Order: sequence, then structure tokens, then C-alpha cells
Amino acid sequence: MLGLGDTNYTKFCQGAKAVDAKLKGSGAKVILAPCMADDATGLEDDIEPWLLKLWTALEPFKGGVGEAATVVKAAASEAAVEAFGLAASPAKGGACSNGILQEAERKEGVSAAVFDQRNPFHGKVTCSSLLTSEVADHKLTIHMEIDISGSGITYSAGDAFGLVPPNDEEEVEKVLRGLGLDGDAVIAADSCPAPLCSTLTKSHCHRQLPCSLFSALTHSEMVCVRKSLLSFLSTKAEAPQDKDRLEQIADDDDYLKSYRPRLVDLLRECPSIKLTAEEVAHCLTPSQPRFYSVASSPLEHPNTIHIAFSVVDWETPDGQSRGGVCTSWLRRCHETLHYAEMLAAKGFSAPPSPATPTPKPECTIKIPLFLRPSSEFRMPADPATPMICICAGTGIAPFRGFFAHRAAMVAAGSVDKASLGLSWLLFGCKSKFVDYLYCDDLANFQK
Repeated sequence: MLGLGDTNYTKFCQGAKAVDAKLKGSGAKVILAPCMADDATGLEDDIEPWLLKLWTALEPFKGGVGEAATVVKAAASEAAVEAFGLAASPAKGGACSNGILQEAERKEGVSAAVFDQRNPFHGKVTCSSLLTSEVADHKLTIHMEIDISGSGITYSAGDAFGLVPPNDEEEVEKVLRGLGLDGDAVIAADSCPAPLCSTLTKSHCHRQLPCSLFSALTHSEMVCVRKSLLSFLSTKAEAPQDKDRLEQIADDDDYLKSYRPRLVDLLRECPSIKLTAEEVAHCLTPSQPRFYSVASSPLEHPNTIHIAFSVVDWETPDGQSRGGVCTSWLRRCHETLHYAEMLAAKGFSAPPSPATPTPKPECTIKIPLFLRPSSEFRMPADPATPMICICAGTGIAPFRGFFAHRAAMVAAGSVDKASLGLSWLLFGCKSKFVDYLYCDDLANFQK
């Protein structure tokens, strides 16, 4: 039993625990101790060692488990109904096991084995453009194309890519100033301070150490502040009022949800927090990847992936501006790319704008990424099978990939257009003049 949860929530892995208890109560035999992975400290820290044990534990069952499988399925279904009020549904004969086998087969290749969150491929941004009109009351949505030549990555329509975003350098500098620390301080591989609690000490394992403190902060979660971090910071606050305030924030779920305080906010509000460079690096969890569905087809673009994203921004109840880490970074990449094109086209240098730094003439924007194959979200294997696609906003991205894939099959002559299954798209947007994404492409697919 593998449970995925977050100890910042009261009912940690409650679903997995309920199913596990029901299975045991129904007479199921435990072949491997359950793993309750904690996103507060990094899911991979728990999952990866457990998975290694899982394959060994499953070895005796290569030939199948016969009637035992029916008992397990029935118990799991019953537990789901009791725990979540879900309606039981008939099993799809072998679909789960086939899906696992399909994904395992794909992972044997270079695409899934070489690059991951810890070792991403750095793909060059070759193109980006706005998909929405620049109106004041609507979020910007951007189309971006990334070159993956030389990576050995082979993707399929329906797959997703994990992007590993860095923090904004200006915010990193503010954190360093708030703590009075030098960003050039070196964090050694064996530098984890003994007083740190066990839930925090695992975080550094995803980083390439040794590294500078600036680098560690650049690739750490500083926007999504965990309750475990708040508790730790309260022990490092020298002023009693700061200690009390941090404990109050940790207990106030409504405040955390509404204001989403960042590390820099906490340092500004509680200036008596004192941390060493090693404590800072090891108490913050590594930046987590953000996943984006592929909006292209490998038949048409084998060495390029297309993604679409809406820039996330909002205001706190007291009027402070907030932005998503990944989409804000991608927006800066988009702006920098087009600023460089403008300079190159005009053939002169210009002073930097406050929002967009002047890139060097040879400026190359690269995105750390890795493939996350999908074993279930796939087009029908038979091109003659009709498709009904329902989405809103950037949810159209994978369907654009589906339609492009079928169009490429027709263009290549591998499928006769007359035998191609019909496709229906139900797409939600506010206005065809504002956020009708990929409208030109969709019109071309209709022809």
C-alpha cells in the first residue's frame, strides 16, 4: 500500500490508511509494509526506496495470484465506498496491469531513464507567443516551444513534461538580506546541523551539494511555506512576540490559505529569526516540478515540445501582489526572448527596462525539464475511432497534440482522411476575442 499525503493536513494519508485497514480486515496478506509518503519533506524520499523493495516483493507473483486478485479488488472497492462514498465500478479487465506494463516498457528507453527531477534536460526555448489578448482583466496565456534535440527523449501525444523552476533572483536576495547571510557561502554535502528535526533533514538530498547558499535558495520552495517550517522557524526567533506570531500562523489555516505567506514575508514580519547558512539550506525543501501537458505531436515535431500556460497571479486580502513561481518565471523567459529579438532586429543596444533585463547578444534561454509518460491518457489506438474532447482554458493543450497527431498521420499518408474517426471538441472560454486558445490551429484541423 502506497499512500501520498502531506503532514501539513490533519488527515494525513487517510484514504490509503482506510483501504489498507480494510484489506487487512478482509484477510489480505501483507507482502510489504505500507509506505505513507509525505509531500512536506519530499515524496521521492519515501517512494523511491519503497519501490525498490516492491519489485522484489512482487517477484513471487509473476505467474499471477488467481482468486486472490478478486478478493483484493473487492476489498479495495468496498473500502473506497466506505471511506469516500464512492460508487463501485466494474474493473476494466487487466487495464491497470497493462497500463503498468506499457509504462515500464517505455521507461526502458533513454527518454524516461536518463532525465528526471534531480537530473533534468535543459531545453532551449525557440519560440513563444501570446495566445490571449492583453486585456487588463484577464490572465495572459502563453504558447512556448522548447527544443529537446540531443536529449534522446521520445514523447507521445498525451504525455506531460515536468519543468523545474528557479526562484526569482530578487526574492532570493531579499531573503539573504533579511537573514544577514552571504549568498556565496558554500553548503557542504555533510553540513546538515544536528538540531534540525528529522522531517526537515531529508530535504537536501535532491540538491547537488556542495553548492552556494544562493544556489540552494534559488532551487528551494520559498513560496509554499509548510507548517513544519513554521514550527522550526519559531524555535529560531529570538523575540518572544515573533515566536508567538509564527506559532499563530502555523495554527491558522484560513490565514495560510488566504495570504499564502512566503519566506520573505515571514522574515519581514518576524525580523528576529536567526539562521545559519546551513540551517537555511537544509530546512527548505527543494523546488518541486510543475507539469505541463504536451501540446504537440512527435510525428510533426520529434525534437520540439509545445506547452501552453496561463500566468498565475493574484492579490492577498491586504492588496499584496502574488505570482506563481513557475508561470512567473516562464513569463520572464517569454519577455526576455522577445526583448532580445527586438534588440537584434533594430541592431542596437538599449537600457534595460525595470521589468525585463537586457540579455546578452548570445542570450539562450534554457528550461530544465524531464518527461512524465502517461499510460492512460492516450488517443484511441485505431485512428478510425471517434474522439470526444472536453476542456477549458489551457486544458486544450493535450487535445491540440491529439489533433496534430492525426493530421500528421494523414499528411504522411499512413491514414486515409476518409477513414479518420470524427473528433468533437467542447471548449470553454470567456470570449472568442480574448481567450479562444489555438483558434487558428483548430480551424486548420477542421479542414
